[in-house]
Parts: sequence; structure tokens; C-alpha cells
Amino acid sequence: MKRLLTVSALARWCAALLLFAGSAVAATVATVSSPGHFLTVTLGLNGEGRPEYSVARNGKPVIAESRLGFLLTDAPKLERNFALAAQSTRSVDEIWEQPWGERRYVRNQFNELRVRLTEKTPLARSLDVVFRVYDDGLGFRYEFPDQAQLRQVNIAEELTEFAVVDPATAWWIPAGEWNRYEYLYNTTPLAELSQAHTPVTIRTEAGLHIAFHEAALVDYSSMWLRRVTGQRLKANLSPSSQGPKVSRTAPFVTPWRTMQIADSAGGLYMSDLILNLNEPNKLGDVSWFKPMKYVGIWWAMHLDTWSWASGPKHGATTEHAKRYIDFAAKNGFGGVLIEGWNLGWDGDWFANGETFSFTQAYPDFDIAAVAAYAHKKGVRIIGHHETSANIAHYEEQLGAGLDLYTRLGIDGVKTGYVADAGGVKALGEDGKIHFEWHDGQVMSRHHLKVVTEAAKRHIAVDAHEPIKDTGLRRTYPNWVSREGARGMEYNAWGNPPNPPEHEANLIFTRMLAGPMDFTPGVLSLTGRGGQPLQSTMAKQLANYVVIYSPVQMAADLPENYARYPGPFQFIKDVPADWSDTRVLNGEVGDYATIVRKDRNSDDWYLGSVTDENARTIEVSLDFLDAGRSYTAQVYRDGDDADWKTNRYSIAIEKRMVKQADKLTLRLAPGGGEAIRFVAARSPSALPARTTPVSLHRDRFVNYENFPSRNVTPRKVVVWLPEGYDGGRDRYAVLYMHDGQNLFDPETSTAHEPWAVDRHLAALERAGAVRRTIIVGIANSAARWREYAPAAAVERLDPQLRTQVAEAGGGDPQSEAYLQFLVEELKPFMGGLISLYALARYPDVFGGAGCLSTHWVLTTNPTLLGPPIDARVESIGGAYIEWLAGHLPPPKTHRIYFDHGTVFLDALYGPFQERVDRLMAAQGYQRGIDLESRVFPGATHNEQAWRDRLDIPLTYLLRR
Repeated sequence: MKRLLTVSALARWCAALLLFAGSAVAATVATVSSPGHFLTVTLGLNGEGRPEYSVARNGKPVIAESRLGFLLTDAPKLERNFALAAQSTRSVDEIWEQPWGERRYVRNQFNELRVRLTEKTPLARSLDVVFRVYDDGLGFRYEFPDQAQLRQVNIAEELTEFAVVDPATAWWIPAGEWNRYEYLYNTTPLAELSQAHTPVTIRTEAGLHIAFHEAALVDYSSMWLRRVTGQRLKANLSPSSQGPKVSRTAPFVTPWRTMQIADSAGGLYMSDLILNLNEPNKLGDVSWFKPMKYVGIWWAMHLDTWSWASGPKHGATTEHAKRYIDFAAKNGFGGVLIEGWNLGWDGDWFANGETFSFTQAYPDFDIAAVAAYAHKKGVRIIGHHETSANIAHYEEQLGAGLDLYTRLGIDGVKTGYVADAGGVKALGEDGKIHFEWHDGQVMSRHHLKVVTEAAKRHIAVDAHEPIKDTGLRRTYPNWVSREGARGMEYNAWGNPPNPPEHEANLIFTRMLAGPMDFTPGVLSLTGRGGQPLQSTMAKQLANYVVIYSPVQMAADLPENYARYPGPFQFIKDVPADWSDTRVLNGEVGDYATIVRKDRNSDDWYLGSVTDENARTIEVSLDFLDAGRSYTAQVYRDGDDADWKTNRYSIAIEKRMVKQADKLTLRLAPGGGEAIRFVAARSPSALPARTTPVSLHRDRFVNYENFPSRNVTPRKVVVWLPEGYDGGRDRYAVLYMHDGQNLFDPETSTAHEPWAVDRHLAALERAGAVRRTIIVGIANSAARWREYAPAAAVERLDPQLRTQVAEAGGGDPQSEAYLQFLVEELKPFMGGLISLYALARYPDVFGGAGCLSTHWVLTTNPTLLGPPIDARVESIGGAYIEWLAGHLPPPKTHRIYFDHGTVFLDALYGPFQERVDRLMAAQGYQRGIDLESRVFPGATHNEQAWRDRLDIPLTYLLRR
């Protein structure tokens, strides 16, 4: 028998004694288990009527009896003398779809316990506690009911506890310190944690992983965790200058206090608990937000090559912006971030913010011209609102600043709150400026105000120096990303820069909260003054996969990407939106390997990162589709790579792989590996055929030169639905113009196909539409002449008719084109020519989908030369006048219209309103035989139409 204890064992023994010494054993009043009976929560009341909960996993205690309750500033505390007044349970099992995210579909399955606790004292106040228990974790929150005895609730502190049973290691950053969330992660025994921001991740000696956090932080102060004794953690709310840390009027609910629980670090990351505990989308259709990669006027300023302030080093000039727009357009990036464009950056702006204007630009930056130039190039501008945490000043201009962006077609804004913690300037109810914390109740309200005001204008928000993420992106999907964990800028000037373990820490801590705008991709691997990044080049690529955000920056300078075209290719290829995500392996702070499937193709991407240690990792490729071959485009650390000695060494290779294969990843110290798995070429690239096929495995049939008596022969591509049986069953047929833009990136404008085959296949699998054959008809050199409705042009006065014909290359040939369709293809198609076809041949066509109406002209109206206003009105009006006498009867066809509000689409609104009124007057009804939509912020290009394609397909082809 051992007579002595080691120091570490003695410490754990004492911690256990302290852990269970909190109170007398509580009497159980309610229990609830997870759907698979992995987790069980027990709620009890001890002899003093104090509520306590505990958690067991597979029958083993995980969280010992932990107290619940509140301290109030103006009333007795809510903590003891409670009795159980009522309880109820319910179960939910549902699947919901993310508009963007790590995976497309999320399962929300839980068992819920709701208890009402009422005081036995004369106060008789009630408090509800609600537990939702999942197989991979749980959340609980307090609900304050409407009651006369506690209407105004002023919370001094929460008494919520988390008493961890088994000895554990913790990964955490300090809370209540000057630098907000911008700290490197501590790795300590849990018993040495002081006060931490959440998420806090722990691993017990038995290998169980738990992450403590919160969900749905709305109008409430953020929860910090303070260790009180042993391994007992207690909620500590972020402070307020007003006394109470939270002031609310009942009824209201608190955020959820959450625990994700898994056997592995990867299991924590795979949990959707935080998202599921948030309310569903409140914004409705958010297809106007497009996940994308972007570049920006940013890194050069962190390098001190350019400046935010005006002067000879000013970065945000018209010249620089156009150069970045050109670079983005050339390399397929969706957006350009421009920081420092607005007045206010001169002098003392840090933690001040009083001089910022959110509507006035510096003289060397023409914001309207830059926005127009970007739209012309098919690039989106990401606006910038740095506030220096002076939200009193910012909120005065918030509406005007967002309205400016709306007018210019700028549909994304990066906000910033650069100030030390506790330095937020907010206007109090007394009309005075008060100083608040970045994560207090005031900032919780402020961020949601910005997000909701932006949503009204169809603007997405990427917050820097933010309040922490708690899954509100589910409820407000335009809150797309946040910073807040020592991103790439710390590698430019940080002392110290981020160490090699930083990304492996973030994945299993900060990233459990939600997306992070980490701004990766610095291939130069060099910060300010030559400071080296503690990373290899391959790891910079892997970061695009392991660190998720729907807006991913290519942070380096364009000239540096030109120096490294090989690695840069992966940055150009990797998507920012995913249909599936899986963690293949990983340990907190050591390494991680994650694979994700592109939402818009069948390609997979792998990212693997390590800390300062070299690693050899074998991974199975069983995530790939069975029976399909892939080209693995490998970007790995070179054999001599090392972040200290040779961080630029990279090997780029290709090999064929399939589902049954395994790969060995060799990660250098501070290194990583990135792989793109390219599925076998799209069937759109199959050899051309001259006769149809009936084999169900052949999905595409190409006719290189479809003969016609009416028009010039052209390419026609036919897509067959899955299981096509050669025509024995009945199929809908969808014939579409500009067929070169439908399927294949190689032939489509700006390499952005509509991907209509993938949209329609998904809708068919979901049972939303009929089984449909797609016929894509490529345009010809006479595109304008074939698509321009001849009857409308004939109504113009002779001089304008001549001008229109000259601008388009000749008189319209739409009648011949329609004969080609009717007599030789019998289509069902989209665009202004589709509505014309429907009106001319109502017995042939069942409907028309008009996604690119060109009411004003079937080419760019500026080709006519100035002035264009009167002529635009004449052209659109002529067609509408003709249409008034030629529409088919209502309830016989389905007609769909939509348009954006940017570039050419900005001219369509008045004409569409006239047509809507015309059709309503003739008996057409919305939702029955007419659908007409506007997509604010959407421009006139293939990507915009592709992003909303599911809507017209579902309407026109619904069962």
C-alpha cells in the first residue's frame, strides 16, 4: 500500500475534495437524457432550496453539482428558497439548411427539459430553467417570465457554475484584460485557469473533450469563466459602466450556457450545437450574399508601406483601388476590400473615432468611380467602417453610411472597433458618453443594430475587434464573419508573431464559436521589417481549408502572388462555401486535418496543419465518392521545409486517387499540406455526339453544330436527369439561351457558369421539381439580332429604329430564331425572348422564365450614345405596349421575372413595375401564374443569376 502521494496526485485529490464540498447533496427534481442516451442532466434542489444541476456521460459524472442563480443590484438574489412549480419535456428532430456554411444541411435533434422554480418566500418570484440535451453536448438558459413581482431585472452577476469532475488540461485566453480577445492560448491544468473568455476547451485525463461557451448572445453581457476552487468554474459577466451588468424587462431569456462534449478534438469541431441553439433565419431570402474570396488594400498598410492616413503613402487611392480590382477580376476573386478611403484617419484616431466620416472620401479616392469600375469588372467592393470603438459617433452616421453603400452597389462592409478593452464610447440614457467593454450588453445591442440595419439594405457584415461569435449567423445570415483571435496582422508587427501552434489551437477553441476572418495566404512569409512568419508556404495554403470563413482573404500583395504562381493557383481554386465538412484527425494545439466539399462542384479540399513539430499522418480517402476517380493536386511541404530554416520549400504534385486509397501527409515543423481533389471531368466535356444516347450513365450529349433552316448552326448541349430511360417516361424540357454559360467554366463568361445541372439535380432529389431535361442553346455572332423582339423594334420611330439596328449589327432576327425553337427544338426557355416566344406561340410553351429581361434594349444601352433616357423609355415602352395585346390568358401558363439593382439591372425596375401592373390587370396572380422578384444589390452577370437559379427553377418546374 502506498503511504505517500506525489505532489501532482495530492493536488488532484485536494481539488476533488474541494469540488464536492460546495453544498449538501441536492434532491433530484427532474432529469433529461439525450436522444441516444449518451448524456443525462439531473436537476436538484438542496436543503436550502438552491437549484443545482449535474451532467453524466454514459453513466459517469462529468459535471458535478453546479449552482444556478443570480445576484441582483436592486432586489434579493435569486438563488435559494426555491421549490419545483412545474416541469415539462419535449423532443425535436429536424433538418435545416444553411444558406452558406461549413455544411449545407444541419440536423437538430435534442430532448428538452423545462422547469419552473418558484420561491417559497413571500416574494414568490419565478424563474424558468430550460435544458436542451444533444448526444454531443447540451445548452441551458434562464427564462424570466412576465410577473409583477420581478418586471425590471437588474443583474449584478450570474451564479452559474460548471464543476468539472475529472482532472483536465485547459486551453484558454484571459478575459478582463486590455487586448480584448487578442491573446495567444494558454495551455495549463484546468486548476490553474484564472479568468477566461469562452470558448474554453478542456481535455480530461481520460481523453474526454469539453468546450464551454454560450449561444444566442442577444441584449446581454458576454459570459467569462472564472475559476473559483479546484476545477469549479463560475460565470462572470462582462462589466457595465451603469452598475448592473445586464438590465432587461421581463419576459426575456438569457443566452444559452453550452457544453460541447466529445471523445476527440475533432468531435468538438463537428458539433453543430451552437448553431442549433440559435433561432432560425429571421431575414428570409439572403441569396444576395455570395461567399467569396477577396483581396484588398490592407496588408501593405500593416507592412507600413502604405498608410490609412492621407499623404504620399495613402493606400486607398483611386489608382490603387482600380489596380486591385483588375487583379481580382483577372484571378477570379469576388471582392476588393478598401480600408482608409474615408476622412478621419489623420492624427489620433486610435480609441478616438470622433473625426471619422462614413460618407466622405479623401480627395484622391473617387468612391463612385471605383464602385462603377468594380461593377464593370464583375468585382464586388467590400466597404470599411472603422469606428475606433466610438459607437456613439458611428451610430449617428450608420444609416447614412450604409445608404451610401447601397446607392453604389456595395453589399459588404467590414466594421472595426480598434480600442483597448473597456474603451468603447457609448451614449448613455443620461445623454453622456460612458466607457464600456467590447463584449458587454451595450456592444451586444450595438452589433445587432449594425447587422439588422445592414440586412435591411442587403449588406453583409464582417466585424473586426468584435464581440465573440455565438452562432447568431443562423438567425442573421448577413453576419458572415468576425476577427478576434490574433489574425494575420499579428504576423506583420506582433511581438511575438503567431507561433506555429496558433492555427492548431484556433481550430479547437476560437473556431468552435464560428467563422473567423483570419486573412490567410501570405506567400511572402514576411512581415514588417523583414519579420519572418512562423509558417511554411504549404501551411498558408492549408489555412484556407482548416480555418473557415465564407469571406476568405488573399492577404498578400499582388506582386508577391506573381512571384509564386504555383502555390497561388491553390488560393485561386479553393472555394469559400461548402456542402460538407469532416475532421479526419487532430489534437488541440498540435495538429489537425480537415476535408471539405465544395458546395458548387463535386471537388473536395484537404487542409492539414501542425505546430512546431514535424508529423507524418496517414489519412483515408473514404470521404470521396465511391466509384469515381479524382486528380489529387497536392501542395505539400518540401522535403527540406522547416519554418525556421526553409519556410519557402514546397512541392506541387498530381496523382490519381479513389475512395479506397490512403495518403501519407508529411508535415514539416510549422508546416502543412493542402490538396484539391478534382472529380473526373464534368460530363459537359465529353466528346461531341451527333445522335442522342439512351444510356442512363451518360448525363450530357453535345451537338457541336445543330443544323437549322432558320438560323446559323450552333452548339446545343443536352443534360439528362439521373436515371434517364431513353424517353419512356414523361419529362419536362427546359431549353435555355446562352447555352455556353450554363455548364462549363471553360466556355462561360468570366469562367462563372450558371451550374444549372447541379441546381436542378439537387431540386429533383429533394422532390421540389419535376424530372427535367435541359437543352442549352449556344448563342451566335448574331446574338442581339436573334434575341431582340422584332415586334417591339418595329414600333419605334424610324430614326430610333435605325439607331437600334446599327447598334445591334442589323435588323432583329427573332422571328427566325423562334421558328428554330418551335419547329426544330420545341423549347422551354428564359429571358425577354422567352416572354416574346410565349406570347407568339402560347400553344407551344408552358411558361417563361425571364432572368435577364433587357427591357431597355437587348444590348448595352450606352452603345446608342448620349442622351439615352428618352430612347431607353421608347424601347422598353414599345415592347410593353405590344405585350399588352398579346399575353396569353391567365391561369394557362407560368411566367417568372426577376432583376437586380446594379449595372444594367438598375434600369429594369420601372419597366418591370409596369409589366407587373399590366399582368395584374389582365388577371395574373402572384404565386399562381406570375412571380416577379427584385434582388437588391444583385448585378447583371452569370454569377448573380446562378446564385438565385433555384428560385425560378422551383417555380417553373414545381410538381
